[in-house]
Amino acid sequence: GGGMRDPDELIMALVLVPKGDPRQFVVEAPKLPTKDARGPIKTTGGLSIVLKDGETTCAGGMNYAFLGVGQPTDDDAVGVAPQFYLDGKFLVAEACGKTLLLDFCYGRYHEGNRVVLANSTKGDKETFAKHRSTEWVLTKEQTLQTCRNSSYVLGIRLDENKPKETAAAE
Repeated sequence: GGGMRDPDELIMALVLVPKGDPRQFVVEAPKLPTKDARGPIKTTGGLSIVLKDGETTCAGGMNYAFLGVGQPTDDDAVGVAPQFYLDGKFLVAEACGKTLLLDFCYGRYHEGNRVVLANSTKGDKETFAKHRSTEWVLTKEQTLQTCRNSSYVLGIRLDENKPKETAAAE
């Protein structure tokens, strides 16, 4: 059958990719939003970083919500584009009723690792600890690169949302 796909299915996962990878997320604005001028983070193609989860999950002492790339919705759950701001080298967003940082799963650097919004259940002191993997820099190529390992930037998992018939045939 024909029919339209659910817009939530069109949100592609936000992941780490090697610097220079064609799947890298290229930021539209020449500067990142500030605390006084918060805003979404958009690609040069007009898509935004959006929530893939409508609420946070708690595990391992962290609250987290998976992120994706897609057309933002007006909902206050899946598909909403968080309003980010740069705080030092941390990218912060107010989402799901919490102050969360742009982070990646388990602080591990590898291709395809999921990018999340996260904070520590122990509070801001632990969330904003300087040794964390959550520091980012906007490169001259307009990509968001991890500060502790310059080999990785934000990217988009392109194969995640294939129609079920196509994915099953491969």
